Amino acid sequence: MEKTRNTEEEKKMGQKWVKEEHKASTSRVNTGFPVNTGKLSPMMKEYVKTKEEYSDCILFYRLGDFYEMFFDDALTASKELEITLTGKDCGLEERAPMCGVPFHAAETYINRLIEKGYKVAICEQVEDPKKAKGLVKREVVRIVTPGTTLDTMSLDESKNNYLMSIVSIGEHFGCAIADITTGDCFLTELDKPQKLLDEINKFTPAEIICNDAFLLSGVDVEDLKGRLGICVFALDPWCFDDQLCQETLKEHFHVGNLEGLGIGDYDSGIIASGALFLYLKETQKTALSHMASIRPYSAEKYMLIDSSSRRNLELVETMREKQKRGSLLWVLDKTRTAMGARTLRKFVEQPLIDKNEINRRLDAVEELKEQAISREEIREYLSPVYDLERLITKITYGSANPRDLTAFKSSLEMLPPIRYILEEMKVPLLQEIYEDLDALEDLLEAQNGKPALIAYWYKHERDSIMQRFDCREIKTNADIADWNKGKIPVALIQPSSAGHGLNLQSGGSTIIWYTMPWSLELYQQTNARLWRQGQQSRTVVIHHLVSAGTIDEDIMKVLKMKDKTQAAMMRAVKARGKA
Repeated sequence: MEKTRNTEEEKKMGQKWVKEEHKASTSRVNTGFPVNTGKLSPMMKEYVKTKEEYSDCILFYRLGDFYEMFFDDALTASKELEITLTGKDCGLEERAPMCGVPFHAAETYINRLIEKGYKVAICEQVEDPKKAKGLVKREVVRIVTPGTTLDTMSLDESKNNYLMSIVSIGEHFGCAIADITTGDCFLTELDKPQKLLDEINKFTPAEIICNDAFLLSGVDVEDLKGRLGICVFALDPWCFDDQLCQETLKEHFHVGNLEGLGIGDYDSGIIASGALFLYLKETQKTALSHMASIRPYSAEKYMLIDSSSRRNLELVETMREKQKRGSLLWVLDKTRTAMGARTLRKFVEQPLIDKNEINRRLDAVEELKEQAISREEIREYLSPVYDLERLITKITYGSANPRDLTAFKSSLEMLPPIRYILEEMKVPLLQEIYEDLDALEDLLEAQNGKPALIAYWYKHERDSIMQRFDCREIKTNADIADWNKGKIPVALIQPSSAGHGLNLQSGGSTIIWYTMPWSLELYQQTNARLWRQGQQSRTVVIHHLVSAGTIDEDIMKVLKMKDKTQAAMMRAVKARGKA
């Protein structure tokens, strides 16, 4: 329920403040505070200090169970959200205009502001009010913009929510595109404004960030805002500093040079990408570890379709209603997952022109057509799969709830049987998908360069792992020393050799069980090589590669039963000893 604030006195107060104070700052909607700040109350001074740092945002300021807005933000929000304007004593002669929304319903109100093209800075209480001495410490934990919103309820699951970064340098444009909800990230370079417009119409981003030169490049920015509904924000010039952008990309992707990412030749593209990640770092206040790659592409690789042709062909939406129903995509879309729907949309929007690539896709379609039973089995296994890409993003942000984690678990359980079916496929594209569905590879990629210890049981498993990955087996004292110094990113260990007293806690905090042992003692002792006194991180992460319906699943159940029995026995012995 929304607070009731509707006195006539308070409405008049807001109007009076507009006349007396707001007239000094009419050039921008969100200046955020009155002219005379010296007499403000301590709490309001802290608000003003925060607002000065985020002057281009509507500041959601957490006070107890509400997010409050003051001064210009209150006037704007009350109008746009249709909530009552009230006031708060602030140390000035007149009360400060104020409005607020309950914290548990904030997402709805934030989305409404985002849809109208505003940025929202969320300022949370970062300490317990009961333990605070004086004012409760508050910090902006995230800035929500049209291109960085994470609310899956407000987003179309079949469509990417792109943020585009554009830098205009001379006659060329650097362009970077990212969807933080899925982790997708691309970059390219274009030599003509029309080609850039075609790319904008292709991706239809929710938000564009750019340098000042782009606004003067001849591109009709007002048309982008009006016809396509894209929010366009110009960033400060320092965001497009060449050296800063390069260092930002190196730091994010943990590389020594950009050639390793395959983008060394994209000079303006690097600047656009660096500015994009600087913007994301500033707004998201998190490491964005799920955005683990950036892929360069050439616009010439795909069929060039101008904006007029896209509209007339009705590829993804109809001309009149702007709806999917009745478009080419609507006819073709029989996908079972949100990820599949987005992929198909990309294929329709970006038709291939390379004959070999087209034939690769057609070969895969042909085999799936011929293998009707396998095809239907795959479709059946795909049906209960949730949007893994956006679930991973939620987990990365720490915003996943129990329902999300349950959905993530149930979705992952579908991957082994799908992979098992794909193993029998012959065409190269389906075989590549089979190889990509490698749980061990995914876990190692998720480490993002951090060390991982893989526990195996059989020699052939060790050989197979060593063929696929650059790794080293822990066998000698030198191996142990190098692991603890962080010199071995991926290490192998056999549980039988992971005996008592082997100290590996300084080298990493992740262990992956490739094969489960029957022995509870070996299992516990191997885990204890990392999970022991002196471990540098608070948490040791233990992964188990277990497929449903396999012997490994039975072993896991046996080990759990043994552990419970052992624990019960120890409790009984302790109880008898006390007696």
